[in-house]
Amino acid sequence: MKIIYILDVFPKLSETFVLNEIVQLIRNGHNLHIFSVSLPTEELVHHEFSALNLNNKVHYYKKNNLQNVTKRRLFKYFAKGVVRDLLDFNVHRNIANVNLKIAYFSVLSEDIDVDIIHTHFRGDLARKLAFCTNRKYTMTSHAFEIYSNPRLKDIKRAIFDANKVFTPSNYNKRYLSEITGCRESKIKVIHATIDPDKFTRKADTNNTSKQIIMAGRLVEKKGMKYMILAMKDILSKHPEALLKVIGEGPLKSELMDLVRENNLTNNVVFRGSLPDDEYYNELENSIIAVLPCIITETGDRDVCPLTLQEAMSMELPVVSTNVHSIPELIDHKVSGILVNPNSEKEIARAVIELLDNTQLREKLGKGGRRKIIHEFNIKCQVENQTREWINIYSDKKEFL
Repeated sequence: MKIIYILDVFPKLSETFVLNEIVQLIRNGHNLHIFSVSLPTEELVHHEFSALNLNNKVHYYKKNNLQNVTKRRLFKYFAKGVVRDLLDFNVHRNIANVNLKIAYFSVLSEDIDVDIIHTHFRGDLARKLAFCTNRKYTMTSHAFEIYSNPRLKDIKRAIFDANKVFTPSNYNKRYLSEITGCRESKIKVIHATIDPDKFTRKADTNNTSKQIIMAGRLVEKKGMKYMILAMKDILSKHPEALLKVIGEGPLKSELMDLVRENNLTNNVVFRGSLPDDEYYNELENSIIAVLPCIITETGDRDVCPLTLQEAMSMELPVVSTNVHSIPELIDHKVSGILVNPNSEKEIARAVIELLDNTQLREKLGKGGRRKIIHEFNIKCQVENQTREWINIYSDKKEFL
């Protein structure tokens, strides 16, 4: 299939699930064109982006590029975009800027006999591009855009006009149906997942360390401060325990201050964002992974974090919380341990139990990998998504 992805920015380290999906589609033989509304600002990129020369498939919006487009063609689509906004009573101060970008990508679309348009997060952009180019579109709704100060009118419009809506969990599916009135059959659960072949523990590994890994963006919804506070109780039982924190984010200074205030500098190390090989080595050298996710005051929350999936695929026993969609990923005492959110005491007890019990670590580690292979495998999820696209392309229409 010929597929256009329209995204806010690509690539983006915190949206590895988008890259995983795109990589698998390309490996399956599909022809992808990626429209990135903004330029990336991160220097570090995942290995697959370079290995597959994805930069050649990405079209970035740049004002200089407008010189290469005839004004007549550009104005045609710009006018259509403005009409769409007027019909929606959606007049805003960025109307000209947004529609200029959509017009530019619409012109690029003329040279692509596209079968479907898809987006993550930005259903509004896909909807407008599909309207301007007379194409069908699908969208994937995750968490931030529907839980944290959602623009409900935009979400409803995008879902109403989409040919299919994907979301990464059953929890999300029920919630989307509830807030929009969309029937659940129009919403398909497609997990945001990983390739378990990429995250496989070496058979000859004999790890005797007590290294714990906590990976993800350093933002409130990850609940990282609770694991840092839990280290005090953990160290009272296992003074050699070491926590490696992988990732960057706005809370880094605050979390580092918390470590200093609690005299944990010898046992908590911040590694920052890492290249794939270094991150893999940290997973390989760890025996437990923790990510104590919470629901923030604004409603922001995680779905099924990829860093937990990566750890599970590496046969690490994981500790997380029983909030939102995480119980869909982790079966308590089968593929990991779930505790209540916002509780450093419960986290500490769970980690200490794992440090004390080698057999439990091995059992949960193997259970976690089984869960990933059977339910959170990128190959299966992309096949399911592609099947939906084929149905749409074959004029199997979906209605609210």
